[in-house]
Amino acid sequence: MSRMSFGAAAVLALASLALIAGCAGQPAPLAAVREIEGRTTVTTVLADFEGGGSAIGIEPLVSSWGDRVVSARPELGFAPSASPEGGTAARFVFEAAFDEPFAPGKRWDGSGVAFTARFDLGRPTTGAEGVALRVRTEGFTLLELYLVQEGVVGPRTYYLPLTLAEGAWRTLKVPFSAFTPTESSPPFDPGKPVAIEAHLSFQDNWEAFHFRQGRGMTAVLLADDVGFWRSKQPPEATVLESFDDERDPLPFSVVLYGSSLWVDYTKTDQGELKLNEAVRAQRLRVQKQSGGQTGQALTIDGRLEITPDIKAFHEAWQALALFLKAPIAQPLAGPDAVARAISFWVRSDVVRGGSLEIQDEPNDRYYGASFEVGTGWTRVAIPFDRLEGKDGTLADAGPLSALTRLELAFELPPEAVEAAAAKGVFEFVLQLDGFQLER
Repeated sequence: MSRMSFGAAAVLALASLALIAGCAGQPAPLAAVREIEGRTTVTTVLADFEGGGSAIGIEPLVSSWGDRVVSARPELGFAPSASPEGGTAARFVFEAAFDEPFAPGKRWDGSGVAFTARFDLGRPTTGAEGVALRVRTEGFTLLELYLVQEGVVGPRTYYLPLTLAEGAWRTLKVPFSAFTPTESSPPFDPGKPVAIEAHLSFQDNWEAFHFRQGRGMTAVLLADDVGFWRSKQPPEATVLESFDDERDPLPFSVVLYGSSLWVDYTKTDQGELKLNEAVRAQRLRVQKQSGGQTGQALTIDGRLEITPDIKAFHEAWQALALFLKAPIAQPLAGPDAVARAISFWVRSDVVRGGSLEIQDEPNDRYYGASFEVGTGWTRVAIPFDRLEGKDGTLADAGPLSALTRLELAFELPPEAVEAAAAKGVFEFVLQLDGFQLER
């Protein structure tokens, strides 16, 4: 199976939005609306939208291009009693109309649309480790967060793809270090003013089975408690993610490869992009839930409407596969490495195996190993000398780049998928917990 690329950036959209973002930010920190004491963090809220307004700059943006897009518009309002505690939230409505229903192919080459909800936060507050906000998506699940800072020759941008559970509030407390610089941007500067942009790409969400209602689309994004966060005490150096506190040190994005588009290599080495017509609908929910090994766990809950034609997909040497990807900030190789293995807990009602890969894409270095998955919680511990790449193992590798990523892949067993095709519905659950480095 070909390597999966996560969170494909909407380059045209970002380029046009960057022109607007160039003068973003305030010369000094903004006054906090309030501070929220959590179990492990303190959140400095700059905007909670009570009273139907905002003390920070807030703006809906739209970028559209090509002949297929007839119209596109964003709208900003405020929704009373919308937050989990019954408070007001900012409400962004994004709409577009097309001259024909979207379908991947040459007719849509050069046409597209993307929407953005933008918040100007000013200079990060003292001790800030990352950005904080609560969001709820309606009509879509894939969201890209961007940090935007003013540079000498133009805006500097840093991105993070996320997968959320539609219709459910999600509190995000993401470290600055989790955001990847785009193009030639230098490392993020926590001393400079910053804007955060929540970016909705149309085609990525279409591939996740959203926006399939004909010649138009509507999406809603609710946002609340926007600001910065800091830790009450430093996190443990060996804990990558427990899913039990407010922080998101491993903010995963998730895609299900093959359910919408796939590449057929049976006829040519270059492959042919195809639509998987055996999958009629898809729901994929990604959220923290109780029931983990020790507390909460990351739960991926999937449901596919399928036909027996899925067998032909498998006969073309393809398989439906979940790919989870997240940035990893700790040094894993070289003199600053603090561990010699990585461990986590996993369970699934359907999946029976998976693979883990440490990816240093800038240096074209990848180190991977496989593992088994059971119906009960199973602890997976993979020594670095088992993570193998073309230049040896991770245990013997030199320092990795600051853009190192962790990727997990899980194949949905073809026999289980085909057996479910008779009744037309295939469902699965995958849970992960307790990512840790072992000394």
